[in-house]
Amino acid sequence: MAVKSFRKGGYPGRIGITFNPVYSRAATNKQLDILATDLVKACRTDIFTFSIFKGIYPRLAIEKLGFEFKIEKGDMEIISEKIDFYGVNYYFENIVEYDASSPLKFKNSYSWQEKTLMNWPISLQGLARCLKDINNTANGLDMYITENGIALEDTISSDGHIHDKARIKYYYDHLKVCKDAIEKGIPLKGFFAWSLLDNFEWSYGYSKRFGITFVDFDKSCNRIIKDRGYFLRDVILGLI
Repeated sequence: MAVKSFRKGGYPGRIGITFNPVYSRAATNKQLDILATDLVKACRTDIFTFSIFKGIYPRLAIEKLGFEFKIEKGDMEIISEKIDFYGVNYYFENIVEYDASSPLKFKNSYSWQEKTLMNWPISLQGLARCLKDINNTANGLDMYITENGIALEDTISSDGHIHDKARIKYYYDHLKVCKDAIEKGIPLKGFFAWSLLDNFEWSYGYSKRFGITFVDFDKSCNRIIKDRGYFLRDVILGLI
């Protein structure tokens, strides 16, 4: 309805929506574990992307998980109103296995990958799979990565800087995945690093730092650009 109002008002610019899609990998090549990944995708991603881009709800969520959707006349037409672009927030990809005792029929499995302070596994190919799948659902609509980042401990060194090399590697690797996706024809138009400043994290308050700029929460809120900030500067200037 907001999109309809935007169109009717003749406002300048474009209008879209951002998703926080959830994808996973199967713990084994067993059919049930593969089904578990499909169920994750159905109930945590496709419910949103299918309804907006296709005007339907995912069959798996209804048939395998018993989801019920109260749909009144005209609902799906409103929900699937054409947008100009969409955003994707990506941080990690879980590994899952089938679990018949779970209401959603899956559970997280062991992951060998390096973890962030949020205990999220770092999965580069997870980003590649996410971009490919959601692009297929959106039929080539312009895409932006609206959030991508990593929470790690920060230490101010004796020279007054924060040498966060692990964050730089994280961004370098994820930007390379984005470059590869663009070269394969995915219409990825932009990338937004999360976040400019250390800020309030929804679940952990001020204890997890995602910023490219350090904020001293205990004293005067002094700010220090981390090495990652200078790295991103050079990326933007085309110096990398």
